[in-house]
Amino acid sequence: MFVVVFVLSGQNCAAIQIERLSAIAIFECKNYAQAIPLLDNLIAKFPDDKELYIFRGTAHLKTKNYLNALADFKNAESFNFSQALLNQARTFALNQQFDLAENCLMKHLSQKDKVLQSEIYADSCFFAMKRSMEWKNIWVKNWYSPNEITLNEYLIEKNNQNMIEAYDILSRAIESKVNISERFYYERAILNFSLYEFKFALEDIEKALQLKKNQKEFHFLKAAILMALGKTKESAELYEIALKKWPYEIKEIEKYINVLMVLKELDKASEWSKILLNANSDNATFIFIQGKIFFQATEFLMALELFNKCIQINPRNAHYYYYRGLTYNQSNSYDLAIHDFSASLDIQPTYHEAYLQRGISKQKLNKNLEACIDFQLAAKNGIREAYNFMDENCN
Repeated sequence: MFVVVFVLSGQNCAAIQIERLSAIAIFECKNYAQAIPLLDNLIAKFPDDKELYIFRGTAHLKTKNYLNALADFKNAESFNFSQALLNQARTFALNQQFDLAENCLMKHLSQKDKVLQSEIYADSCFFAMKRSMEWKNIWVKNWYSPNEITLNEYLIEKNNQNMIEAYDILSRAIESKVNISERFYYERAILNFSLYEFKFALEDIEKALQLKKNQKEFHFLKAAILMALGKTKESAELYEIALKKWPYEIKEIEKYINVLMVLKELDKASEWSKILLNANSDNATFIFIQGKIFFQATEFLMALELFNKCIQINPRNAHYYYYRGLTYNQSNSYDLAIHDFSASLDIQPTYHEAYLQRGISKQKLNKNLEACIDFQLAAKNGIREAYNFMDENCN
């Protein structure tokens, strides 16, 4: 029988400190006021962890505690000077201190690792400042290199959903072979990944890593690409290495858990899931992950309990109803399963797998005509497995 591991153990969890992850998890859920006292405690214990100041400064910024935000961003300068300057500029801009925002933003733009112009323009913190003379003064000078200008053009096209033009901009820059930026390869890898061109995505991200090895986004993207290519074991190994180095990346922990589930390493998956739940036990996403682990381990009653809780927290998530429907199917509660698959389709009509599963539930209740209609809808929308059910039951 599958046993849930409640005590953290194993080398893969040694680098994770629950107290830190708890604060970051609450921060990522945008519960900024709740995150601040947790970050206060952490900074008191680990005053040299300057990344914590960025989290707390941002939380203060979001709750309009501008003086505290500025103090934290000042403290974070030794961690990432350029980011700290940008955050100070954002804070001054929100506080209508445009002269001070101008000074900080100009200093930021003088740094090598500055943010691109289109990203600054899209930052809501600067919306009020855009009408000021200080804003005009900033952009009298051209702050960007040719590569950065190219990246800015790419981002504009991408944000406007002009993906072909965005792809061409990157490809032309790479083919020029003149001072190629690692970000060209990284951004094209993202585009290739979104286009399901996983082989090309892998080639691009490996070239990006050759140019800059210590970039966390590159490692996590490569792990996701390896998973998409079916190289599940390699993906898991890379996630584990990367998470030891960058343990705050909660979204990447979620992806790693899914990889472990594919590998059927359910004890390890549950161990990581418990880290997330210990960090924030009321987070529906984290509860859902543990519910799926229980489901895969055939612990259906425990899975059902967690899916119920997910729906109580967020009754508008189609995935929660779908998985609860699967669980009801396993316990022969077909009427309840049909209700949940229908609910998932009401919320998300493109959830075509729900047609197949609802058809299976109806078939179990000898509602063969209704079942065949659902199988046909599933097949029509690309669910290949539905054809087998049609062949067997709908002649």
